[in-house]
Formats: sequence, C-alpha cells, structure tokens
Amino acid sequence: MRKFFELISDGCLTPSDFYVLYCIYENMEARFVNRHLELKHLRQFYYLDKNNNITILGVEMIKKVEKVFGMVSHKDPADERKWIDEYYEMWPKIKLPSGKYARSDKKNLEGAFKWFFKTYPYSWETVMKATALYLDHYETNGWMYMRTSQYFIRKIASDKTITSELADYCSIVESGNTDLGNDNHFKDKVV
Repeated sequence: MRKFFELISDGCLTPSDFYVLYCIYENMEARFVNRHLELKHLRQFYYLDKNNNITILGVEMIKKVEKVFGMVSHKDPADERKWIDEYYEMWPKIKLPSGKYARSDKKNLEGAFKWFFKTYPYSWETVMKATALYLDHYETNGWMYMRTSQYFIRKIASDKTITSELADYCSIVESGNTDLGNDNHFKDKVV
C-alpha cells in the first residue's frame, strides 16, 4: 500500500484524484468526492485534457498503479476478439497500389492493438469510427498511399520510431472535425 501512495504523490495526485481518474478510465461514476475540484486538479497536471478525457499521462499512471497491485485488465478476451474481427472485416479484400494486401493477419492485429491500448486512451468505439473515416477517405482516392490494417495501428520506422495513424484519426474523431477535405464533387475538364 505504501508503494501506491508514493506513486500517486510522486505524480502530484491525491487518493481522491486517482479515484476520479480511475473512474473516468473505467467509465464508472465517482461518488463521495468533490468531482469538480478533482477534475480541475487532474486537468492542471495533464492527466485529463480540457474536455475531461483521459490523456496518455493519465493512462500511464493507471497502468503504473495496476502494476504495483499486480492487477490484470478486467476486459474479456472474447470481447477483444470480436472487436478485432469487426476491425478486420472493415478492410477491403484487395491488394493495395503499394503491392501489399490491405488486410493483415489477425494475430498481427492482436499484437498491434495490445500496444495501441497500452499507449493511447481511446475506446474501441472511437477506433471503429476512426477506421471507417480512414477507409472512406482512401477509397475516394483509389486506395493510393493507404497503409495496411496493421500499419495503420502501429508502424515502426527504420530509425525505430513508432507512429500510429490510427491514433491521429481517433483524435480527429474525438475533436468532431471529420472533414478531411475530400474532393467529392464533379470536375469538368476544360479544353
């Protein structure tokens, strides 16, 4: 227990702050605390963004505390497989102009999603909306320069940097600005 208190105090959190943060993470109702005060404090130390969504820093703090207590995520593996299957089915059964197939193997997707959800605070619902937005955008452009289903989640560059275009699209979805500037209007060629 001492390790828990040291960890949260090193992160400038009170037990009430952490409780509210954890409730947001698990979609639970925080009770018996001054929620307004705790939210203000969590935003001040960047555990929440201005819209009270948990940040990467907030997710990292929760993961650290879970590690201290040896906690395992309560998420049902069957539910995760269902989401991965749905994600897999969204992708077209085609070979991209790059020469790679759009759909990656499900085992590769599992590993990529484990990394993604450890790194980013987005929900499966947001992931699905972001993926649909991405696929719609690239379909209108003839699939040119589109990433595979695995590389969309996580791509490791030759210099070992890791990027996630999925995280970028999740951010777009959560911001509500999903207009990607597609030219979906008719064009006339003037001679």
